[in-house]
Amino acid sequence: MRSSLPDLFDAQPDLLFQLVTMLNPSVLVENGVPVYSVLQEPGNFVITFPRSYHAGFNFGLNCAEAVNFAPADWLPHGGFGADLYQQYHKAAVLSHEELLCVVAKSDLDSKVSPYLKRELLRVYTKERMWRERLWRKGIIKSTPMGPRKCPEYVGTEEDPTCIICRQYLYLSAVACRCRPAAFVCLE
Repeated sequence: MRSSLPDLFDAQPDLLFQLVTMLNPSVLVENGVPVYSVLQEPGNFVITFPRSYHAGFNFGLNCAEAVNFAPADWLPHGGFGADLYQQYHKAAVLSHEELLCVVAKSDLDSKVSPYLKRELLRVYTKERMWRERLWRKGIIKSTPMGPRKCPEYVGTEEDPTCIICRQYLYLSAVACRCRPAAFVCLE
């Protein structure tokens, strides 16, 4: 899509996050991108995998519903997606860090543990690196974040978000006395 629509991507780098741009499937096939089609009928489920582009058309009246679920091997893809949202300053759908912590506190299936451990280690390493960078730059005072109003929900609208990248701030945030209600992420 980038090579076919360079001007659109220059003007809107987060174009693939939008719901308004489509490319003729034949152009994708010509460029080696696998394309599949399916006719979804009542009672059918269609599953799209991480980082898959999908589009749909309704032929007549429609009542649609989407369900999001994530098996254990999705966790690294979720981390990649969270990093991508942060890079493009796209509002977070949920806090990936909080999701990891909620999963870690639950009864774990042995199949989940290796994926969770790797993703928690990746998040820990990133968090530690950014905290050390800030510490070297002189930001050394810290206080715990205030308690959440709805701790039973993952990522609610009242949870603090970074005013720059728009991601939920679950593990840590940087604030200034000059604007106490505004937070930024460590990056």
